Amino acid sequence: MSQRPFKAPSYLKHSSGQARVRVQGKDIYLGVYGSAESLAEYQRVIAELQAAHAGGVVPLRGHQKPSVAKLAKAYLEAVSTRYSGQQAKRIKRAIGYVVGMHGEKPADEFSIVDLETVRAQIVREGRSRKYVNALVGCIKRVWKWGVQRKYCAGATFHELAALDGLRIGELSVREMPRVPPVAAEHVEATLPYLRPPVAAMIRLQMLAGMRPGEVLVLKPGQIRKTDGLWVYEPETHKNSWREQTRTVYLGPKAQAVLAPFMERGADAYCFSPREAGRASRLHRDHYDNQTYPRAVARAIERANRERAKGGLPLIPPWHPNQARHTVATRVRALGGPDAARTVLGQKSLKATEIYAERDEATAAEIMRKIG
Repeated sequence: MSQRPFKAPSYLKHSSGQARVRVQGKDIYLGVYGSAESLAEYQRVIAELQAAHAGGVVPLRGHQKPSVAKLAKAYLEAVSTRYSGQQAKRIKRAIGYVVGMHGEKPADEFSIVDLETVRAQIVREGRSRKYVNALVGCIKRVWKWGVQRKYCAGATFHELAALDGLRIGELSVREMPRVPPVAAEHVEATLPYLRPPVAAMIRLQMLAGMRPGEVLVLKPGQIRKTDGLWVYEPETHKNSWREQTRTVYLGPKAQAVLAPFMERGADAYCFSPREAGRASRLHRDHYDNQTYPRAVARAIERANRERAKGGLPLIPPWHPNQARHTVATRVRALGGPDAARTVLGQKSLKATEIYAERDEATAAEIMRKIG
């Protein structure tokens, strides 16, 4: 739906002789009616309202300095279409902390000490260091946006920006272990106990280095067939909010895995629980980041029950995220760290376009061989 055209509120005269403009049911006084100062202030207010309208923002009432809660609400409305997936959830969670603890405080009075108390609360809840730093970064961006919209003073943001991220061991924050690759033999031992759509998703990850979120939303219409390779460019992915593209190369082996699931509408999900004997109305038309790892975990449990009866060693628990790390090890050995970074979609913001083009070509050639 197209946005309604901007309509400027009128320049009005109050009975006191003051000029005024009415914004969202509240008067903003501009100075003596007819004076150059009041007309200039009127133009400033209109320009600010136009900028807010162009950005899809509901202006704060009366242009008063907002509370933390009102600033956060306006920010969420402004960025609602910019972020998606895990990043959108992270922003909402970060704002939930700051509003819950300091919502009534004027936004300009939110200090670095207040931000430290919010961070300490997140740490106390057992969140990992990288996650805590990511949430604090989201909070800082709220005030950066507020400064751009003149909803709060620049000094407030600069003070918040001075808070360094947590280092290892600070505040006894929990450190997440590195995600190890899953052994190929453990995957092979699990596959017979997975339903066909889930087994295919795992195989694709093992062959192409896809993130779980990328394989979950795969649709036939997103596949481009060219020069012996199939190319998949997800509409949304982990780094899409950074305006980075993601290219997944599918070699002959991956194509053979995916081909039976391409026989559907261009906009239909390739992998659905309903095709795995899950026809209940409670099941969605595609797996998600909860049902997918749960299906793998249950398959491992079924496999281990049978292996225990036969006296075979048990399969250690593993997660779909680990599959791409296994691919990284293979690609790094063949093409070096740059090729592995490209195959996995880990874009370096410092890389030049020349190196990026070289990496894409190298990654494509490697995936022809192993994918």
